[in-house]
Amino acid sequence: MDTPVYLRLTQRANEATTAADWPTAAKLWAELTQVNPTRGDFWYRLGEAHYKADEPLSALTAYDAARERGVHDLGKYLFQTKAELSLDIARCFARLGDRGAALDEIEAAIEQGLPNRSDLDDEVFDGLRGLPRFVHCALPEAPSDRDSGWRTDLALLVAEIHRRSPVAHRFTEPINSAAAELDRRIPELTDLQVVVELRRILTLLGDGHAWVSIDNDRKEWKRELPIRLFQFGESVHITAASREHADLVGCELLSIDGRPVRSVLDAVESATPRDNRQQLLNEAPADLRHLPILHALGIADRPDQARLQVSDDTGTRLVTVHVVDPPERAWGQRLRMPDWDWLPDRAPNPSAYLARVGERYWFEHDAENSLIHFGFNTLVETPDAPLAEFYEKLFAQFDEVNPHRLVIDLRWNGGGNTFKAMALLSHILARPELNRPDRLFIVIGRHTFSAAQNTVTMLGLHTRATFVGEPTGSSPNFTGERIDFQLPYSKLTANVSDLYWQTSTPLDERTWIAPDLYTPPQLSDWTSGHDPALAAIHTYPIDSCGA
Repeated sequence: MDTPVYLRLTQRANEATTAADWPTAAKLWAELTQVNPTRGDFWYRLGEAHYKADEPLSALTAYDAARERGVHDLGKYLFQTKAELSLDIARCFARLGDRGAALDEIEAAIEQGLPNRSDLDDEVFDGLRGLPRFVHCALPEAPSDRDSGWRTDLALLVAEIHRRSPVAHRFTEPINSAAAELDRRIPELTDLQVVVELRRILTLLGDGHAWVSIDNDRKEWKRELPIRLFQFGESVHITAASREHADLVGCELLSIDGRPVRSVLDAVESATPRDNRQQLLNEAPADLRHLPILHALGIADRPDQARLQVSDDTGTRLVTVHVVDPPERAWGQRLRMPDWDWLPDRAPNPSAYLARVGERYWFEHDAENSLIHFGFNTLVETPDAPLAEFYEKLFAQFDEVNPHRLVIDLRWNGGGNTFKAMALLSHILARPELNRPDRLFIVIGRHTFSAAQNTVTMLGLHTRATFVGEPTGSSPNFTGERIDFQLPYSKLTANVSDLYWQTSTPLDERTWIAPDLYTPPQLSDWTSGHDPALAAIHTYPIDSCGA
């Protein structure tokens, strides 16, 4: 088959799949697997089409061929792990009535690290649910009594740690020891103290994506102080507050219920999973507002109010602040609520990276300094603003004005979809005149995490950019992914990462990516509108490194 015919056939097969015309799709994908039998994604699409066309025996054969070859097509965003393919094959066997073979494949999927056991809720497995082998693989039922219920949650969390985590084998003894101690102590702990101890176990993994949330119906657990905090150097300051407490904005927090803020931070950090210290620098001060958690940790006297010792230019004072129900929060409002007092607003001309912290991505042309500033705050795109289209606009502007510098600012980027950064890298590599240390600058910080960390790592490997700011909130190679599961008794959401992202080289053991130009945030910068990262970039000598 000549190339044009092959390409047209591939296009027709994809179109039939998109249209859910399964008989046609099966015919076309079958023809493609004959023309090119090496492509695992072709075999997977053939299996999918046969299964949707109610042809499980043919689907089984195709899925097995896909599992043998592997399925990974970045261009079409098609990824299917061996565990997921084993579950696809199990579905075929279940529809064929072969319960033994279906159970074999389900067990294989679990053993291979199937990320989400709730996939077993598929009705195709209804005929297997009472069988001991299936029950062993599925999420457990919750006992009715309190202590047994929490022990079931603990056992599931530990089992998922060992089953999912690519690094848990390094920490088997401390994880099992901590779990056994918590199992013993459950009767003497409050429910929220059990949650804190579950989080403490997760800190052993060095996995900043691992978590046990407080997202069940216990509203009293979620109440918080109506303030936001940020750490500048060694001091923690209140950077935002509800209107009722606007007078606290800008104050340094010295203590909570008489306990020095450093000791409070230490307690919070002990139960905060993290990739590195920079992530703690980001997370722990922010979590000081969660008073019920501080009370469960034994560092707040009450879960409903706290005595805060604060200081400012007028002196030191004690204030009592009560918790409130957490406000409804849209994306980008972690630091700044729209109707609250926000410290950077007090600056006569707030710096763009603070003024526009609530926008997903933006850019502006600074003609005076011959610079385009790209605020890249998330890799979570919206349907009406795809990142690929945004990049096109950004680089069209860059090509038109041809500035001396492009600044890609990831200080507030907490992640999203790593693969949405590939097009950005392609745009840069297509412009050799941009790919120079004196023209391309990447601003990083403690909030640069997850997919944003992968983006920074790729830019560091494949470009000659100069990095500015403070170290990133993760490491170049890290454990991370978010596929939540529910603990059966407490109904809390938990996560244990199942992927090891080796975006850098195998020998890269850095705990973070460090800046070339170190410009950590200062309280005076927030109040004056000064941006230390841009200031350092403005004074970087042009043509200092040559083309």
